[in-house]
Amino acid sequence: MIILLFFLAVRVFALSVHDALSIGNLLLLVTLRRYQPIVLVALYLLYTALYFYLAMKEQRQHALTQENTRLQIDAQQARRYRLLQQRYENQTALNARLQERQRIAQDVHDLLGHSVAASIWQLEAARKVLPTQPDRADAMVAGAADALRQGMERIRSAVHKMRAEVPNLNAQEMALIIERFRRDSGLQVIADIQESELPLTPAQWEALNANLTEALGNVLRHAHARQVRIALQMLPGMVRLEVADDGVGARDMVEGMDVSGMRERAAALGGSLMMRGDQGMQVITLLPREGDAA
Repeated sequence: MIILLFFLAVRVFALSVHDALSIGNLLLLVTLRRYQPIVLVALYLLYTALYFYLAMKEQRQHALTQENTRLQIDAQQARRYRLLQQRYENQTALNARLQERQRIAQDVHDLLGHSVAASIWQLEAARKVLPTQPDRADAMVAGAADALRQGMERIRSAVHKMRAEVPNLNAQEMALIIERFRRDSGLQVIADIQESELPLTPAQWEALNANLTEALGNVLRHAHARQVRIALQMLPGMVRLEVADDGVGARDMVEGMDVSGMRERAAALGGSLMMRGDQGMQVITLLPREGDAA
């Protein structure tokens, strides 16, 4: 009798936790009430084991669901962060361009504006005194010409200085491309970027940075690599950009639009593209350097 009461009390408690199994167990109790109590005890133990098994399974499933939800939220936050980071970098680059334009406009105004204004005043004054004082008018015209000549020299000096700063900006853009790839890919990146006293042209930098971006994109899509080596070398008569990885490579390479675009960029500047895929993938861009003897 005590066993039956205990069995009934536990079942009522289980009913509030796990409805379906508890109701089934109560029906089973009615069916088995004529059997020996030992049978009910055995059934109770079996039911208890089954109940705890299902409860633990449900807990594990709930934990997996929570973990999956957390991973999805983390992935969404990571995508949102990368999007915001990309927008921030694009806005920073745009602000830098706008600031550079403002600086150039201010330099042109400061260097040439005063010279032009002074020359205009002298020429107007020379026109007024020309009928009566031709010598004075001639001196004024000569002074205006000197002021304009000095203004042009200042503009040439400023433009030469701006051109000298362009390679540094392009090198910084290449460094930014490499840093973005290192951050987004998670791969080990070894970069060796050499500098030279003889600067590259903007077109050469544009082609190198575009080929570098394309080659790194191919590493992510196809290489299954762990390490990427990037080397920019200023050789006699040419510049050499190499992107090599330790991935699966490709012995039988079929050129797609991306590789064709890289080859066309190099060929447009008189250069070439070489690829090797027997040990990982190696992509080399060669461009001739203007004004450098081979």
